[in-house]
Amino acid sequence: HLFKNIVYYHYNANERFGLDKILHMKMVQMKPKAHIRKCYLSWILLLLFISCQKDEPQPIQPEESPVNVIIDADLGSSTDDLFALMLLYRYADMGLANILAVVVDRPGEDYYAVADVMNTYYGYPNVPIGIVRGNYDEPKKYIDYAGMFAGKDERVKNPLPRTCTNSSLLPDGYKLYRQMLAMAKDKSVVILSVGFLLCLNDLINSGPDEYSDLDGKELLRRKVSHIYIMGGKFTKNDKACYNFRTFCEQSYNFLTNIPSDIYVTFSPSETGDMVEYRPEVVLNDLATEPNNPIRLTYANFNCNTGQMMWDALVVINAIKGDGLFGFSPWGDVTYDEKCITTFLASPDGHCRYQMPRSDAGWSSEILDEICRMNTMPD
Repeated sequence: HLFKNIVYYHYNANERFGLDKILHMKMVQMKPKAHIRKCYLSWILLLLFISCQKDEPQPIQPEESPVNVIIDADLGSSTDDLFALMLLYRYADMGLANILAVVVDRPGEDYYAVADVMNTYYGYPNVPIGIVRGNYDEPKKYIDYAGMFAGKDERVKNPLPRTCTNSSLLPDGYKLYRQMLAMAKDKSVVILSVGFLLCLNDLINSGPDEYSDLDGKELLRRKVSHIYIMGGKFTKNDKACYNFRTFCEQSYNFLTNIPSDIYVTFSPSETGDMVEYRPEVVLNDLATEPNNPIRLTYANFNCNTGQMMWDALVVINAIKGDGLFGFSPWGDVTYDEKCITTFLASPDGHCRYQMPRSDAGWSSEILDEICRMNTMPD
């Protein structure tokens, strides 16, 4: 009876990590005395095997293809957001992703135009766009390219093609989340957060509305299977990452209220720091596409500002699966009042974070994937 309870506990603890396919157990009755020690030894070895397995990070592959995705980005400052969108469009072209919505999570004018131009150029003009509204200070811009997308930069003679030129027609980001999630099947949506957490915080604080009788937290819990977040620092956490600390109060509230039955994968700053797509290489790769919005950004602005491919890692992982990455064990993440992250390994946790694979060619392999998608013919 003791062994039955122990095995039942371990089986259920591991089932959530996909180990149910490993074990197909039938409880057996105790053998005569001559076989008791052998039986005990078999159970002990089995339990040791299970315990070792559950402490290892278990790979997660997309449950369905295409993956239903909402991407949430702080467009208009760093260029890695542009590459994250580009990758998502390419994967959608390949039938791997179904883009439900693009949420623009940077307060201020013109940023929605970046999403609109990108949607239009890459062939997804009907993907809905949501924007953040509220009394927020406009955060620092590292590369001020949004005006070009909005047709306000004289260096670009011909305005980039647009689908929507009136931001008042666009819904609040959290309302678009509610609309898309309400229409989705349970546990069928993956969220890619590669910017601030303002709209996700608004979502989790929201009440019932015309789209759903559920409050935001319950709607998120029912409809979302996994959230990939570009953020956190876990090996050098001297200060919070940019995406969390910029609007720390809202970040803290959302991160500490994510339901525990949603998987969360963090893509920390230090992992993305290892993947650089040099400006001269970007321009060379897109030399035959004069109207490509990424090429125009690199041609008209100084993008040699330490831009790494942070956001791209989230998209690759969510759509292509775990094969290109290493991971921490499963566990939980805590946050202090400054949004500094601390990871605690736990077999019952629902969080993990990306790490580079141990082989020397990891960053080159990731960059090759980005370059390959970037140079696909439109």
